[in-house]
Amino acid sequence: MYFSTIAMAAILGLGVVSCKKPVESVTLDKTTLTLVETESATLVATVLPEKAANKSVTWSSSNPLVASVMPNGFVTAISKGTTLIMVVSTEDGNKTATCVVQVVERVPVTNVILNKNSLTLEAGKSETLIATVFPDNANDKTVTWKSSNPAIATVVNGLVTAKANGEAIITVTTNDGNKTANCIVRIGFHPAEPEMVLVEGGTFTMGCSDDACKPDELPIHQVTVSSFKIAKYPVTQKQWVAIMGTNPSYFIGDNLPVESISWNDAQEFIRRLNDSTGKQYRLPTEAEWEYAARGGKQSQGYKYSGSNNIDSVGWYGVNSNNQTHPVGMKKPNELGIYDMTGNVCDLCSDWYAANYYASSPQNNPQGATTGSMRVARGGSWSDNDCRNANRGGIKQSNFQVNVGFRLVHP
Repeated sequence: MYFSTIAMAAILGLGVVSCKKPVESVTLDKTTLTLVETESATLVATVLPEKAANKSVTWSSSNPLVASVMPNGFVTAISKGTTLIMVVSTEDGNKTATCVVQVVERVPVTNVILNKNSLTLEAGKSETLIATVFPDNANDKTVTWKSSNPAIATVVNGLVTAKANGEAIITVTTNDGNKTANCIVRIGFHPAEPEMVLVEGGTFTMGCSDDACKPDELPIHQVTVSSFKIAKYPVTQKQWVAIMGTNPSYFIGDNLPVESISWNDAQEFIRRLNDSTGKQYRLPTEAEWEYAARGGKQSQGYKYSGSNNIDSVGWYGVNSNNQTHPVGMKKPNELGIYDMTGNVCDLCSDWYAANYYASSPQNNPQGATTGSMRVARGGSWSDNDCRNANRGGIKQSNFQVNVGFRLVHP
């Protein structure tokens, strides 16, 4: 009668003979690996044959200061350089595998911007926002997108889809550094309507209190204004054309502030916008403008609107290259309002009077009762004096390439 070797061994009481085999080879899933400083990855070792008696391995790094490796093959990049990760069979030290790990210097993300900071859509329409991550050689340029109100607008990989009338803020956030940029999406609004910022009413010191005062900026005096909303940006050429049909500006660009318009032209724009929307947009009073420029109740007492460093908040004679620039490119002030310093002067509703401050009422002053010029504030791309306190005037039928306007409501 025939008995197998295993059966015979069992009959003779010798136990079951093992089929385990010696280790023949060790391989890794990767032979090269590039990591950024602080990144990690897991290498997978395969011991052959499958039925090897002892499949345990040990790991080592030839330069642990460049990258370290854990007993499970988990590699962590530490500093720029090259190291050799080796895995060795504990049964047979001659059975090894290696992976060359290159660690590159980490270039962190410093900023992210969107191609648009505001977007007006009709319900059911879509448009793609483009995020640009800086610097260009940053290691991790991945971003995530989020809508503050998905019932109003959704966003998927930058594609914004309007769902219903209202407003939503689209936020893009970098995976590295959590840098963010926002775009406000407005649905069901007239394309000429501006994004508004609430200015809570309060009392402030109006006029000049530094050593560069001009006679028409004195005396300083206390002024109280009621709450109002002011446009985050000057009226752009795109908004102007949406109402007026033609573009009078010297410097051309949808997102550039409209200029080369008179005070009378601005009033006609407002009349048509109000007729189209049923709302009551208007120019700010001079007091409202200065209160908003100074940051309202959030004021830090800056010389310019949002900073004592004019270069950070405004385009003016030194840095403008003798031209206007797209709105919203400089830092905002304490209330989140842009371009109150430089770019274009903002027209106000008031008549200009050099001595008006001497007789100005405290509560919601409306300016002189008559005059030959209208107030213009904030300075422009062609000016060097763009202080919050600086005043100017222009005849209401005249236009200049450095004068524009922004709206308030109601």
